[in-house]
Amino acid sequence: MPDRWIRVAASDQVTPGQFLRIEVEGEEGLLHNVDGRIYCTGSVCPHQGRSLATGRLEGSTFVCPWHAWVFDVTTGRSPFALHATIGCLPVKVESGEIFVGLSGWKDAAPRVV
Repeated sequence: MPDRWIRVAASDQVTPGQFLRIEVEGEEGLLHNVDGRIYCTGSVCPHQGRSLATGRLEGSTFVCPWHAWVFDVTTGRSPFALHATIGCLPVKVESGEIFVGLSGWKDAAPRVV
């Protein structure tokens, strides 16, 4: 369980099927709304270290705008490049506000292992 939570957006800022670029303690992240459930991922593709912020959300899959690498936003894993991940943070929604759990944010960096 995270040791602290930080408010990052109002829940109406990210509607179903959309994503929103956020900043969490100086690091860029992405909120994704998949069928009304909110997920938070890092915003850097592990392929070449480029920003995912102009990509697209297709169901629970996020597509990198640069080279079409894809990631499941519910797990951070790529279904095609099993060694590639984007970090994920826990999310909670309370009273119309979205919070992300911060313990582990530094561990949420993209990885190719």
